[in-house]
Amino acid sequence: MKAIVNVNKKSDYAKYNGLTFEVVQIMDKLICLNINEVDTDFSFTEVLLIDLEKYYLEEIEYMKESGISGGYEKLKNYIQKNNIKI
Repeated sequence: MKAIVNVNKKSDYAKYNGLTFEVVQIMDKLICLNINEVDTDFSFTEVLLIDLEKYYLEEIEYMKESGISGGYEKLKNYIQKNNIKI
C-alpha cells in the first residue's frame, strides 16, 4: 500500500508533500511510511492512503478467513478519522 504525504507547510516534512511513499505499518492513530530508507510516523490526517477501498476490502476478507481483525480495525479508524465514505 502507498500513501501521499500532506503535512503542515511549516513541518520539516513539507518538502515531501504530494509525494508517494510505501506504507510500512498502520497503527491505531499513526501511519508509518518509508522515506529515504527511514521509517517515519505520520498522523492519519497527514497522509492520504492510495487504493484505500481495495485494501479495506482485502482486510475484511482476511478478517473473515482468519478471525484476526487488527488491520481491518486500523483501516476503519483511519476511514472514520478522515470522514471517508466507502
